Amino acid sequence: MMVSVAVVIVLFSIVQYFLVSLGMVSRLGFEINFSGFAGNRIAFAFQMVVCSALMLVYSSLRNVPDFKTAEANKIIPFLLFTLMHGVILNGLFFTASRAGLIAESLLMASVYILRLADRRFVISTIGVAGVFWFLIQLIPGLQAQGSFSGEESIVQHWDSIMRGIEVWLTSPIFGAGLGVFVERSVAWFGNPLVIHSVPVWFLAEFGILGAGTVLLMFILLVKFLLKSGLTSLGIRLVALLLLVFVTFGLVHDVFYQRIFWLLLGGGLAVGGIELHRSTQRRTL
Repeated sequence: MMVSVAVVIVLFSIVQYFLVSLGMVSRLGFEINFSGFAGNRIAFAFQMVVCSALMLVYSSLRNVPDFKTAEANKIIPFLLFTLMHGVILNGLFFTASRAGLIAESLLMASVYILRLADRRFVISTIGVAGVFWFLIQLIPGLQAQGSFSGEESIVQHWDSIMRGIEVWLTSPIFGAGLGVFVERSVAWFGNPLVIHSVPVWFLAEFGILGAGTVLLMFILLVKFLLKSGLTSLGIRLVALLLLVFVTFGLVHDVFYQRIFWLLLGGGLAVGGIELHRSTQRRTL
């Protein structure tokens, strides 16, 4: 359901940009990069990569139709599935999020090397995404989409991180307190701004004690994943979600993204059930 909604949003955005180029829709408040309904292109990029992780995990199922099957009723679903992933990859590209592109590249490389996904699916979706991107470039008004942020934005990002480190040094053990940075950021930047790094945010506002507690939970979670052997689809999803979260979290504040926590809990629940059933079969 999440993937289907994501595909619809990307296609709707493409149509919307095309209508703007024709002058049929006002440009008032219109952003050059895709942001979907997330209100922020980084958040939308994060959502696209998460949906990509879902599709990659699903592709590892044995009953997923493949190109070796001659039956039309099996070929069509696989092609449709590939096309949907191609749409999501293009939606990610048009956000022009560097973190998103890096996260997706790491995601694709990881599942391909570790065989956590169907390798044919990985290769075919890259090809489909490339063809789809080329066709989109033929649409008037869409050639300029996917412009990366300028030097000013990058400087502001790193400035927020350095300011966050300064706040942390004022109270390294317990932190300055939740919301302190946003309140002070108005004087520093002229408007409210978050720290563009999850680890630095925790250190600044919760100190070593708070950041260490969260880090310990993630270490225990990674230990559980390694112990499970990544045999369960739910556990594989959790592993890919952590990879995406860490990649984004180093340079953006994505801790509040609900799609991550929802799927993390769902993946752990499904993975726990699958591991329990596997243990029961071995004991029987």
